Amino acid sequence: MDTSAVRWNTGEPRRCPSCNSITIDSEKPKWWRVYTCHHCNTRFTRWPILAFALPHA
Repeated sequence: MDTSAVRWNTGEPRRCPSCNSITIDSEKPKWWRVYTCHHCNTRFTRWPILAFALPHA
């Protein structure tokens, strides 16, 4: 399993940093979670260096 992640967009944390689609629509983005885009499968979080230890949403 790939545990790498990229940093989310600081201005638009709800959007995928790769394809810019809205990924998080059910809640306010939480800095302690890793999100996966449904369109391009990019994993992103506020703190990508900690992605291996953060829970996935």
